[in-house]
Amino acid sequence: MLKRLEKNKDIIFIATVLLVIYQIIQNYEWFFSFAYRVLGILVPFFWAFGIAFLLNPLMVYIEKKRKFNRIVTLLFIYTFLIGVLTLLVVIVTPQLVKSITDIIKNMPDYYDIVENKISVLLDSKFFENPELNTMVKDSVDTLAKSTFDYFNDSLSDIFSRLIGLTSGFLQFIVGLIVSIYMLYDKEYFKLSSKKIVYRLFGAQKGDFIIHWGNVTNTVFQEFFIGKSLDSFIIGLLCWAGLLFLNAPYPFLLAIIVGIFNMIPYVGPFIGAIPVVFLSFFVKPITALWAAIFILILQQFDGNVLGPKILGNRMGIKPISVMLAIFIGGGLFGILGMLVGVPIFKLLSIIIDQFVGSKGDLENCE
Repeated sequence: MLKRLEKNKDIIFIATVLLVIYQIIQNYEWFFSFAYRVLGILVPFFWAFGIAFLLNPLMVYIEKKRKFNRIVTLLFIYTFLIGVLTLLVVIVTPQLVKSITDIIKNMPDYYDIVENKISVLLDSKFFENPELNTMVKDSVDTLAKSTFDYFNDSLSDIFSRLIGLTSGFLQFIVGLIVSIYMLYDKEYFKLSSKKIVYRLFGAQKGDFIIHWGNVTNTVFQEFFIGKSLDSFIIGLLCWAGLLFLNAPYPFLLAIIVGIFNMIPYVGPFIGAIPVVFLSFFVKPITALWAAIFILILQQFDGNVLGPKILGNRMGIKPISVMLAIFIGGGLFGILGMLVGVPIFKLLSIIIDQFVGSKGDLENCE
């Protein structure tokens, strides 16, 4: 009996999966409601995994270079992390809230400024034709109103999320604590995961899964850690430049530029839009200088800073990056744009493996 089950285990596995899928389709409302509740319970563990994922390379570096034991290393890392988080809560968050509140309050004045400039333009000799004047005025008014409504709704949503951060603060704290245990016992979790994989899939398939798990981990760590450091530096430089140009809300706008800089190629241009948009109301020439400054900053990032930090490890052509961003963004929004590049890189490594190229794989071992 056991030998027969062992012989037909693949068929039994496929039949079980098909049965589960059928039951999910038949009871999809209950399933998605149950899955949503389970995911809500697991949020602290998602936080813990994300924190441990980002801090693990730093822990490995300190243990190798400084020869500290695990407890001392974790004490150093988490003391630094808690200090940074405290700085963000005490200094950064109030400034962000104040900037967003001021923008929302001044939005009607900004709209009046745009209307006045449009009226002056339409009264000029370039629009003497009444029908053309009316058509252009209606089109521009509609566009301006839609743009202001979008910015107003976006800022109101950001403001609401900042206020609502307290509701998820406890989950983050729990995740922070759990991440300490994850890092402390990471060898145990790694060994347990390997045992489960080998038990379920056997030696050959287990080796395959473990290998590609390591490759995936390497690709995502290289991208997110390198790009986070790169974006942090760009955000600081942007803040200094906007202060020098006397642009409005330099701290808020620098954070926006730094965050969107995480998205290669497209992100810098998205981040530049609010900078130019808000600078225009202070002084149009300020908006022009701000646009030129951000263009120079992004060129510096793309040609000097980015390659210095990330090197050529991502190894993806610009057209492939654009394709990954557009597909990821179209399917999953901002999150898809963010993870599209490392996923595309992973797919390129898989393709290289199956066509016989091993260069990338050797770097990921």
